[in-house]
Amino acid sequence: GELTISSRDWLTSTFESERAHGLLAPWVLHTGLGPDAAASGYMTQVIAVAVQEGGMPIPRGGGAKLVEALQRLIGDHGGSCETGRDVGESVTAARAVIANVTPTQLYDRLLKGDDVPQELAAKAGRFRYGRGDMQIHLALSEPPRWEGDERLGRTAIVHVTPGLDGVSRAVNE
Repeated sequence: GELTISSRDWLTSTFESERAHGLLAPWVLHTGLGPDAAASGYMTQVIAVAVQEGGMPIPRGGGAKLVEALQRLIGDHGGSCETGRDVGESVTAARAVIANVTPTQLYDRLLKGDDVPQELAAKAGRFRYGRGDMQIHLALSEPPRWEGDERLGRTAIVHVTPGLDGVSRAVNE
């Protein structure tokens, strides 16, 4: 039962403070769950422990540095990365071709019907898209100036929400 509790139920039974609710509730959105979803309480706890124990590491120079490092690693091992374009030619590989596309793009547009086993094509046809979410990352010329608590200026990620109800509204709108 502990694993299926919602984030809302876990937060309100564990913390009296609305500030604690507002601090922790938005993190569950990073998992694709809302604060009222089953198991979102467990995921909120997992993320809270991870942030507490590991902090919020950010690569020097921004998140693009992580992508650049992965591209170098792939290149150093004989692979290549193609980004920002549809595949217009045949791509073959000794071990694998990794595509970051939707099942619809992969099985309806990129692969020829004969190249896909019927059973796999049938499974792909039954794929159901879930709820989407997004984050907006801004590149600023200087850190934002937060009123009320100077520590926010040293924080890598700030969720702006009035608490659990604000998170719920964001999920449902």
